[in-house]
Amino acid sequence: MTGAATSDPDMSSPPISSPPISSQALFCRQLLLPAAVLWGYRASLAALATLPLSAALASTTAHSPTGDRPLFAPGGNYLLETLRLVKTPLMAASYAQLWLVVGGVVLGLIPLGFAVASVLDNGRSASKRFVDAIRHFPRLLLLQFTSIAAYMAVVYVFGSLSAKLRDALRNTLPISQADITTATFVLLGALMALAVGMTHDLARAGVVHHGHTAKASLRLGIYALGSRLVWLVGLRLLTLFGGALLVAVTAALVTKIDVHQSGVWRVIAVALTHQVTLLLVAGLQCVWLRGVVLTAAAEYARHHISEPPRSVVATPLPSS
Repeated sequence: MTGAATSDPDMSSPPISSPPISSQALFCRQLLLPAAVLWGYRASLAALATLPLSAALASTTAHSPTGDRPLFAPGGNYLLETLRLVKTPLMAASYAQLWLVVGGVVLGLIPLGFAVASVLDNGRSASKRFVDAIRHFPRLLLLQFTSIAAYMAVVYVFGSLSAKLRDALRNTLPISQADITTATFVLLGALMALAVGMTHDLARAGVVHHGHTAKASLRLGIYALGSRLVWLVGLRLLTLFGGALLVAVTAALVTKIDVHQSGVWRVIAVALTHQVTLLLVAGLQCVWLRGVVLTAAAEYARHHISEPPRSVVATPLPSS
């Protein structure tokens, strides 16, 4: 009896609970670390993508006594003329850079998958979460293509119909009423695109945390969006408006710093301001992803979606 009880995992004694984690450590693991990973990858990709442009602009200002400060002069005349002069080498490098950006965006699903796996503390180390993100990459890529197709369908339908609707309404209604009705139709299209993006993020949570296929994860995302629509839309709009506010504040600060004036500190201050803003925007995205993962976990428990994972062990999550 003792041997049978020992060999049966269901009848074995419960594992010893791990020591509690401080709130600071939990914050670093669930928000700061995934935000830093997203920021680091995106900043590196942006630096590589803009390298030919930076090199071309630097070659035109190498012998200038004021360096590249004329590029930031009010009006942008010097910048536009410089871009005209370096158009040929930039066009030659654009094809290779395009593939670099496309490849970088595709590979960016791995740090994004790591962020989805990290916004809840499941006791796994960062290296194991990276391995899980790589393992789930094919399903995340399939979800990405599905989302892009849905976006294109929404844009095509609402984009093509909005102009026809406006022309038809202007023949029967006053111009102001016709424009308001058309704007409402376009807003509906924007909400549809927002719903596509939220469903996509919910499906990512199903793939990463539960190991489901893309089809089952999309079903989970649709269930979760339908049951928690108001809360999800509110959280998404809050994070989007927060990101827009950060960008607006950054633009105002950069204008005040005015890199057109002399002083190396101005360039350093602008660079730091930009990078801090990008890090904070990534942090807001992780806040959104945490809400998505909690919602997906609740729907997982509610609907008992039980399609077995193919190559991963599903990670149980607390329902909210």
